[in-house]
Amino acid sequence: MDIRSIKENHTRLLALCAVLAWAAMLYPHPYTVIMAGSVACLTMPLFRFLRERLSRGLSLVIYISLLALCILLPITIVIVLVAPQAINGIRTLSAWVTNGFPMPDGIRELFDKIYTMLSSIPGFTDVYDQLTQNLQSVIASAAKSILSGSLGFAGVTLSGIWQAVLMLILASLAVMYAPTLFKLSVRMTSLPEDSAARMIKAARSALRAVFIGIVFVACIQGLLTGIGLAFLGVEDSAFWGMMAVFAAVIPVLGTALIWGPMAIVLWVQGSPMSAVILVVWGTVVVSGADSIIRPYFLKTGIETSILVLFLSIICAMSAFGAIGLILGPVLVALAIQAVHESDILAEKEQYS
Repeated sequence: MDIRSIKENHTRLLALCAVLAWAAMLYPHPYTVIMAGSVACLTMPLFRFLRERLSRGLSLVIYISLLALCILLPITIVIVLVAPQAINGIRTLSAWVTNGFPMPDGIRELFDKIYTMLSSIPGFTDVYDQLTQNLQSVIASAAKSILSGSLGFAGVTLSGIWQAVLMLILASLAVMYAPTLFKLSVRMTSLPEDSAARMIKAARSALRAVFIGIVFVACIQGLLTGIGLAFLGVEDSAFWGMMAVFAAVIPVLGTALIWGPMAIVLWVQGSPMSAVILVVWGTVVVSGADSIIRPYFLKTGIETSILVLFLSIICAMSAFGAIGLILGPVLVALAIQAVHESDILAEKEQYS
């Protein structure tokens, strides 16, 4: 082994030691580190824009202030608008569980009519009883999970605040020391600097596609759902709008999981016109954002099919939890870019 190879190994080892030192400290917070890295990667152009015009300290103060505003604003909205309605919803759910899952008269009459029509089918009664028993078991389990989870709301909130502060600090450190992080990544991987830069660019494009095509679109769909429900006089519309944000990331069904049952409730309660309006609003306006905006941004940010992207999201969420919503598309984008870089390096070696 020549002297140059020994020096390269020493350089790679020292860079690895520096990364492992930070990894050991941040090991208990993997999701926060991933979120901080994602935020830093997305907002790096903003920090560079400020740094070109202002001093380093002032740029960092403005950057942290803007980032903190982006974090505090949705938290404030949730606390002011959603939390009171969420408490009311939890109380209603608790009473519903305690009373044995009673159904409104209109819905019960509708089910009775359907049951009478289908009871003449041989074997239907046994299948219906089994399905009813299983469904009640699933509903009871889900309701109890929601109620038990709500008991630890204060602790979760405090933990969330700490995670948000930690993410803010880590993202600020990442943008401030981005050149050092880039240098360490190059030394550890032994990739050419132009290849490493293209890999980072691919990750940034994927993150931008995820945040705009999935997170931002989901928030817009939740807002539109809440507006539609509030216009029709549905109680706790802000709470159900927030639930629609989480439902929006589910492929195929999406926000229909929220406004669909609401439309059925309005229909059986004697408001068929409101039910039709809600279905039209949810199908055309709310789902329209999902059908048009989301595929556009996902396709422009990641060079693969929508089917592969949705599959990556589902698999990553099953493997990593909620953070898989971000990790899935980013890992796919990095894998595709890695293949491109492999071809580029192979061509360079062939003609060298």
